[in-house]
Amino acid sequence: MKKIFVPISELEITEGSPLLSNLAFRMRDNPISAAQFDATAIPILRHENQESLTGSGVWTVPDEVERVKVILSGGGGGGGSGVFNDKGERGADGADTTFGSLTAPGGRGGVGVYDSSSVFENGPTVSSLNGLFTGAQGGAPGGFAQEGSPGGMRIEIVDVTPLQNISYSIGSGGAGATYGINAKAGRDGFILIED
Repeated sequence: MKKIFVPISELEITEGSPLLSNLAFRMRDNPISAAQFDATAIPILRHENQESLTGSGVWTVPDEVERVKVILSGGGGGGGSGVFNDKGERGADGADTTFGSLTAPGGRGGVGVYDSSSVFENGPTVSSLNGLFTGAQGGAPGGFAQEGSPGGMRIEIVDVTPLQNISYSIGSGGAGATYGINAKAGRDGFILIED
């Protein structure tokens, strides 16, 4: 699927600025867009050695590479669903994303707003190289309910060995609840590697 390049302003990436899911998606999609030679992509933003992984499997470190930057996000939680004066149904939690020993947790599913046994839970955050972030967007709610929380995001510099094999798995977004009005699923997580 072709990705559209959407610029990222300097104000969005200054130290101390929050990493919102909208920005995270552009950070994930812009390199793909540039790799697909989108006419709107700014050539200077292309990174020669950047790879976006899909699904799950084993990634092999390129020859002569001894350090990589890894950006990973857990899947977003599914949106909750509910009707007026009824507790409704919770959306499914997003799945964790893993890369070797690194993990970015999936987001929690949203709940019905009349569910007194549960309160909205913020998405997981993971301490990483550049602070605390949230990742893949949670699903939109259905009816009287809350959206799923975003997946956790992790950015790390990892020492590797050339031709080393590293197992990975990208967390899927949680399914949206179907009680009353159907909610949306959370977005799948992602892994982006730069050397």
